[in-house]
Amino acid sequence: MKSITLKKPEVKHIGFAPLCFLIGMTCAFSSCNKEEGKGMLIDGIMVSETETFEEKAGQLIWKAEGGFDTLYVASNSALQLSFETNETNNWVKVEKVEAIAGTNKSRVILDVSPMEKSYKKRVGVLNINNADAYSGVFIRLNQGYNTRIEESFAWLKFGSGSPLDLSKAVSMGQWSTAQKQVGWTSSNTTSALGMNGYLLLGTVDQGGSLYSPIFPGLEKDSLLLLTFDAVGYVSKEGIKDRAKLTVKLNGGEFEDGKTSKMVTLTHYDYESALLLSNMWESGRFSFVVKKPSLMPAASTIQLQFQTGDHQEDPANRVFIDNINLYITDQYKAIKK
Repeated sequence: MKSITLKKPEVKHIGFAPLCFLIGMTCAFSSCNKEEGKGMLIDGIMVSETETFEEKAGQLIWKAEGGFDTLYVASNSALQLSFETNETNNWVKVEKVEAIAGTNKSRVILDVSPMEKSYKKRVGVLNINNADAYSGVFIRLNQGYNTRIEESFAWLKFGSGSPLDLSKAVSMGQWSTAQKQVGWTSSNTTSALGMNGYLLLGTVDQGGSLYSPIFPGLEKDSLLLLTFDAVGYVSKEGIKDRAKLTVKLNGGEFEDGKTSKMVTLTHYDYESALLLSNMWESGRFSFVVKKPSLMPAASTIQLQFQTGDHQEDPANRVFIDNINLYITDQYKAIKK
C-alpha cells in the first residue's frame, strides 16, 4: 500500500499565465508553511501575511502540495507585478484580488500548483513595482524540498529503453569503472542489470538487490521523504512476475517505526504503443522517513531494495528508477 499521496487541497484546474506576466495589481506569495522574512516597505509598497500588517512578507516557502493562500497588499499608487522562474511551466497564479473597502489594501488569493513528478525545490522571484520612479520589492519564492539523494540513473545507457527487450541489459559486474564508482552496489551483481536510464532487479532464476551509497550529513535532518518509481516485469507475451519489492533503511525508520517495508507493484501495459513513455504510470511510491528512535543524531543513511518479501526471490523481477530522498524538516537550534 502506498504512503503519502501529495495532492492539491482543492481539486481545481486553472491555466497559468505566461512567464513574466504583468498585471495592474499587487500581490506576493505566502503560505502557512514558510520562513519568516524581513518586512519590506519601499515607495509606499507593503506586503503582509495579515490584514493588520503586523507581519511583512519576505522570502516565502510553500509545501509540495501547493494549494490556495491569502496575503494582503498596500500601496500609495497603482502597482505592477512580474513573476520570473526558470521552470518550464509557471507554477503560481493570482486566483482573485479583492479590494478592502475604505483602505488602500487588497486581499489577494493565490493558487500554487502542486508538484507531481519531482518534489525538488523550485524557485521564483516576484517583482512588485508602483508608479513611483525606481520603486521595487523583490520577494524570493520557494516550493518543495532540498534533496539528500537524487538518482535518475541517466548514466546507464544499455539497450533500447523498452522493458520488453532484456537482450542488451548489462549486469552490474560488467559496468564501466565510472559507472561502478557512482556507488550503487548489489549483493549479487549478476542479477542487478542496467537498462537505458533505469535498473532491472532480479532474473527468472535469481532474486536481485540494490544498495545505495552511504550518504552522510544527516545530523540536522529530522524528517525526510523517500520517493521512487518501481513496476513489476511483464513479458512481451503478457506473462507477469510476482511484483513484490522490499525496501529497507539503514540509518533511518519509516513513519511506523519499522526499518523494512514490503510493497506490491503494478505492472506496465505491455501492449501499449506508448510504453516507453508511460511504463512508470501508477508506479510512484512515497514514504516518510525519520531518524532511528534509539539514535536521533544518526548522520548517515543507506537505502536497500530487494525483490520479493523479506528475501531476494527469483521470478520477481522489478524495474526501478528515480530514487529521491528529500529533506522536509530539520532540528532547530534552541536560542538561549
